[in-house]
Amino acid sequence: MQSSCHNSPVNPIVAPPNVAASLRAQLKELRATGRAEFYERVDLRAWTALRLGGTADLVIRCRTASGAAQVLDLLACHGLGWIAIGSGSRLVPPDRGLRVPVVTFGGELARWQREDEGVVVGAGASVGQLARSLAGQGLTGLERLIGTPGSLGGTFARHLGHASTPSLGARADWIDFQAPGKPTFRYRVAGGEVAPDLRRWVILRSRLDLGSPADEGESEGTGTDRGEIADGTIGPVFEAPAGEQVDVAHLLAGAGCADVGRGGVRSLRSNPNRLRVSRGGSSSDVVALIRRMRDRVDERYGVLLPLRLEPVDELGRLVDP
Repeated sequence: MQSSCHNSPVNPIVAPPNVAASLRAQLKELRATGRAEFYERVDLRAWTALRLGGTADLVIRCRTASGAAQVLDLLACHGLGWIAIGSGSRLVPPDRGLRVPVVTFGGELARWQREDEGVVVGAGASVGQLARSLAGQGLTGLERLIGTPGSLGGTFARHLGHASTPSLGARADWIDFQAPGKPTFRYRVAGGEVAPDLRRWVILRSRLDLGSPADEGESEGTGTDRGEIADGTIGPVFEAPAGEQVDVAHLLAGAGCADVGRGGVRSLRSNPNRLRVSRGGSSSDVVALIRRMRDRVDERYGVLLPLRLEPVDELGRLVDP
């Protein structure tokens, strides 16, 4: 899940050599325009907050909205799906790597620009950096998001269709979506429309209203755990079940999940809803540990905690531990 991945592959087929060669040639032409760039055989440890995962066959960074449209069209024409990621703050890629193309966002799609009483933000922009920048300009209402991990696209993708809306989403005026072979669709958040299916569409950018009163709802975190960054750790791992205001870290601690480990991965003693990954840690260690922690909470309290991290398989499909 842009905070991580924000859509499942349309048709997760690994490209045969002839398709790969044709796609590579077309991507080189697109790169020459400055609208996108691509990388082959990419170490996913440099693209995810957990610093885990094997090698991605292909990573495409879209730098403009038109570039993103062209990239999706190219992939669709070759019968390929994709996995879209932002900062990789929640993504747990497999140790074997990703065979499906990875789409990410940079350039104008990772920046923000003031517009009257609002700000237009690209899907790849960091939520925490945006909040810090706006606070530095004297704009109030998003201060609690300073330090929040993840990108705007990933944040919105996770909460679209949910009854509870984070403070960032509550300020959204519109969100632009893109799909293969389609014009850009502007989704009016308060317009009563149904948001596009993120298995076919990606989020490009959004306009946030800064003129409304500060939202008193939750931040990107859930319960009392708002997702503050601890040095060298990642989380939250879990979130509260829908509609419940519970302290997830407290449940985990009560179930004996503080300072437990698997391989090179360990939960924090001070906040077991965060993990620390050592150099020898692996994605399989993360998946095994979160399964163990969730089972302990279920056995102790009868509560099945929804997963906040997003483990995926080689084709970018979400994996339920």
